Amino acid sequence: MNKKIFSILILLFVISFSTTALASLTFTTDAIIGTAASAMDVGTGNTLSLQVTNNGPITIGTGLVTLGGNLTVAGLTAGRIPIVSTGGLLTSDAGLIVQGATGEQKIAGTANATLSVCASNSLNKNKCDYVATGTADEVTIQTAIDALPATGGHVLLMEGTYNVTSAILARYGLWLQGQGFGTIIQAGAGTWSPNRAVVVAKNDAATKGATAGNNITVSDMTIDIGGLTAVSGVYSWGYLGLSTNVSVQRCTIKNSGASGYGIFGSYSADLKVSNSWFETLGDSAVEIRNSTRTSLVGNSFYGVSALQIYVPSGSVTMTGNLLYNSPVFGTYTTGVYVSGFTFTGNVFKRGAGSSASFTLLNMDGAIISGNIFDSSEETSAYNTAMIILSSTAPVTRNAVVTNNTFSIGTASSGTISYPAIRVSGADGAVISENMIYSRGTTTSTGILVDNVAATGIVIKNNRIKGVGAGASRVGISVASATGVHIEGNHFDTLETGVSVAASATGTRVVGPLWTTSVTTPITDSGTGTKYHGISSLLPVYADNTAALAGGLVAGDPYRTATGVFMVTY
Repeated sequence: MNKKIFSILILLFVISFSTTALASLTFTTDAIIGTAASAMDVGTGNTLSLQVTNNGPITIGTGLVTLGGNLTVAGLTAGRIPIVSTGGLLTSDAGLIVQGATGEQKIAGTANATLSVCASNSLNKNKCDYVATGTADEVTIQTAIDALPATGGHVLLMEGTYNVTSAILARYGLWLQGQGFGTIIQAGAGTWSPNRAVVVAKNDAATKGATAGNNITVSDMTIDIGGLTAVSGVYSWGYLGLSTNVSVQRCTIKNSGASGYGIFGSYSADLKVSNSWFETLGDSAVEIRNSTRTSLVGNSFYGVSALQIYVPSGSVTMTGNLLYNSPVFGTYTTGVYVSGFTFTGNVFKRGAGSSASFTLLNMDGAIISGNIFDSSEETSAYNTAMIILSSTAPVTRNAVVTNNTFSIGTASSGTISYPAIRVSGADGAVISENMIYSRGTTTSTGILVDNVAATGIVIKNNRIKGVGAGASRVGISVASATGVHIEGNHFDTLETGVSVAASATGTRVVGPLWTTSVTTPITDSGTGTKYHGISSLLPVYADNTAALAGGLVAGDPYRTATGVFMVTY
């Protein structure tokens, strides 16, 4: 301490009160040195000022500093404490960092684009920027979201249960992330209208902004909807303009009531759902309305309607998903098509007690390729095909079903009265290169075309296998439809390879047609059926009388010993 400071202090002591130099203190030219505990006290309510005129530094030694009251620091830079040390108290533009022997404790402010929220039952709640109370926790989470900068940021929900009674509203650029299964957002009774979802990405200037529903990520948490009616898990809502680039990753979404969806995309674009789990929902796991460019990748759907698409919507991709007892629907508005639907590399599994199907309604240009359709766990017949092209108008058009594998029924499942693929309506469909194996003990059909609404159907190069001869075990069955083209298929261990019913017209059967252990390669009662390159497979009879006596009926083809193609009458 310099001489001027020392003089000021001595003068202060003389003016304010009587000063007694104790024996333990030695006053020298530029120092006060003591040999025992000492005190400096200017009286109750008085202010003690040090170095306020010359504004020089004040240094405190390495010993413990104890403050009996609050500390107020007026730094040169707003929001910063102007103390720097290699240990103890450090400054940071992002907040205050307290550094100890085993790590750092960061106390962040609103300048930080990552904010943490603890649940009421989280561990180490002192480490979070915000702590929920366990009641109406959406308020605490919303406070953290609203504290982010306008360009977005990261709100991290620590492990624990967050009880919410109304929607959490996203803001532009939000990443709302949990700690995995241990982070649970639990919905309960409250005020859910008008937003009607646990997390809402909504473009609405009156709530969180006209672009608040854009560039949103929700990840790594469980959303339990609590059985609430008409409340969904995540809502991508283009209220005043398309909600764009919303992503749901690694989440479990469950327990909605009637009309409650897992994820609802309405007027959304580029909605992405990946590596998530859906179960026990009152409506679809993913519902798409008036939206475009939706992708579902690597998700698991358990006993729920996996996907429903309402139009006008388009460009929907499902890849690498597992669907267990979980139907898929492409639904419709009269006269309008769903376009650009792709279903590739998925596992569609039907277990005991399920009639789940993959139903194409009003789709244009759908591609169903490289999937596994498996009902080998089924214990009873449900008369529902695995894939259905519906007769509901306007019928699906330009569909491709190719390179899929079907494993239908078990030996213990009794009568299997449904086909792998049923075409009840289509304006152009190609069914090719599929592997179909039906284990039904009495009846089964590989591919069934059975409605006048089915036109322009090509069935080509499929392999269809049963487990033995049976009254109705058929590879390909055609009824009511017109102009079905059947070419180059392989049939194995069946009663009948191709069956053309009396109601079918203009069917074309083109060789080569391979059969192994097939009792009757072809039965034909249709009108105007044409055959090409398959005469070697037909039974040989001398004439019509011999053919009828041999068991053929009117319309069945046969050949004579000299190779002449004939049809019984």
